[in-house]
Amino acid sequence: MTIPSRARSALLLLALSIPAAADSPAPAASHVDGPSPFPSPRGEGISSPLPLGEGQGERAVHPTAPPSTGDTQLPTVLVPLPAPLEGPASPERRDPTGAVSVIDVAERRGEARETSAFLAEVPGLLVQQLGGFGQLQSLSLRGASSTGVLVLLDGVPLNGGGGTVDLSRLPVASIERLEVLRGGAGARYGSGALGGVVNVVTRGPSASPRVELSATVGSFATAQLQGSVAGQVLGGEALLLLHGARSSGDFPFRFDPTPQLSGDAVEQRVRENNDAALGGALLRYRRPLGQALSLDALAELTLDEKGLAGTPVNPTPEDRIRER
Repeated sequence: MTIPSRARSALLLLALSIPAAADSPAPAASHVDGPSPFPSPRGEGISSPLPLGEGQGERAVHPTAPPSTGDTQLPTVLVPLPAPLEGPASPERRDPTGAVSVIDVAERRGEARETSAFLAEVPGLLVQQLGGFGQLQSLSLRGASSTGVLVLLDGVPLNGGGGTVDLSRLPVASIERLEVLRGGAGARYGSGALGGVVNVVTRGPSASPRVELSATVGSFATAQLQGSVAGQVLGGEALLLLHGARSSGDFPFRFDPTPQLSGDAVEQRVRENNDAALGGALLRYRRPLGQALSLDALAELTLDEKGLAGTPVNPTPEDRIRER
């Protein structure tokens, strides 16, 4: 009997699809290390949180496995959690397109006696100082003049368009940190901030009782003294800070009255009318008024007096300036 070719193909496929006999031996189960490439029968898993380490987060996922009589265990899968976002008060969150530098003055308060010394570390910032301690100090950002840099005190402008700020009148004792925004992102603050913005954040109150007292002395009769008291007052947090500094600035220098002549004698002089004195107080009070309201009061007083020494060629031994 002759079977057509199409029929032979059909019989062959039918023979291959016939299941094995019941008495056929089952293949031995093999143990494979590692995760199974097949999903669980119900297509679901059981997840449980793991303890989070410092600065990172992970979650353990235990896939549901079919019941087994052996010792097979599926490995734990660690899924990293995304990093937390910056807080809304951080300068990086407020101006994400600008170049921002933050200087923690509270941790380095004893390293410098003037605020300009901390700002001089910022890339692209230049401090212009006319004299010694307590004399006029201005700043420039990325080549912009001092009139193109806006200085804020806790977010309140200290200078408007075309104005400058004397950095010597910002005592280190009252500053918590410095935030510097460089570049064109400062244009959002107005025409007086084309070079950038410097935000001076003052010290805040504390709920825990704290008393601080520090004194510093140096050459040319330079001395600094500051003291602060913080704690709970009238259901809120308060801080009272008193500070003062002075320097005579009478340093010696060599002066040539006739530089156009060679071989003439050089005079030994002492800088006159170059002294400076600075003092002030800071009072902060913070109290919650409800779930969404709080009272935050700030009062600051600064007094300073300095001499205007002039140039070595044209000294001004009697010129003074007083500000408050």
